[in-house]
Amino acid sequence: LQEEGIDNKEFWDTPEFRALTQHTTPLAEVDGKMFDIVFFVGGFGAMWDFPYHKELDRVGREVYENNGIVAAICHGPAALA
Repeated sequence: LQEEGIDNKEFWDTPEFRALTQHTTPLAEVDGKMFDIVFFVGGFGAMWDFPYHKELDRVGREVYENNGIVAAICHGPAALA
């Protein structure tokens, strides 16, 4: 997490918000068929973390194959590699 920005600092310094990042569901446990849309956003790490990520690919594919919407912005299309 980049903490230099005022928005990031405010988020990270607020215990309720910070707690939201502590117990996220691992992608391996996400059923893409349960979602109508997946939106891949860019930013730091997307170019390294998204391409060829098996679980990310699986979730996006499951959304798409169930007539869902797969969208991406900025460096997010790296998830579609």
